[in-house]
Amino acid sequence: MISDASSLAFNPKSNLPTIAGHAYGNFDVNLMLSTYDGSKWNTKIISWLDAVEESLKFNSKGEPCISFTTLGWTNHPSSQYYYNPSLSSPDKTIPVENGSSYLGSNSLAIDKNDSPCISYCDYTEQLIKYAKRVDDIWQIEIVDIGPKSMISRYGGLTSLILEQQTDKPFITYFSGNKSIKLATKVGNEWK
Repeated sequence: MISDASSLAFNPKSNLPTIAGHAYGNFDVNLMLSTYDGSKWNTKIISWLDAVEESLKFNSKGEPCISFTTLGWTNHPSSQYYYNPSLSSPDKTIPVENGSSYLGSNSLAIDKNDSPCISYCDYTEQLIKYAKRVDDIWQIEIVDIGPKSMISRYGGLTSLILEQQTDKPFITYFSGNKSIKLATKVGNEWK
């Protein structure tokens, strides 16, 4: 696997490492999954979408779940996607948010009900967002709105964890002014 960004997680069933990353082809970027079986690495393409910025977690069934961003080009904005081998779509991916903006810097967490939760940046609109899949629908919330200087291409950089007992989300992100912010949901508001 050739990747300038990757995500590592241990499979809870086998306690062996797995890596999600991407490989550059002639005219595309393929989402790759490499699993270690105890003696060698096995790598396969799991999506032909132009995938970058992967975040890997395992659900309670031991299935690899990946959030990733598709590359944005001049006339083709980026999109946020989610992969799970149990999905019914042909390539096992579903869009979280189709791009009208440049999206990226995502972080995935899986809640106690195996629902995916993703934090990410909308660099065009200068937003930090949180998405959770409930009853097959993505619920997308704005976590923080910043001035143009707050979230640049090098700002954002979200990291998401869920509190173990309550699944309460906590998101850290770089504010663009050399500081890291922490946001959490209190009631229906992000603080």
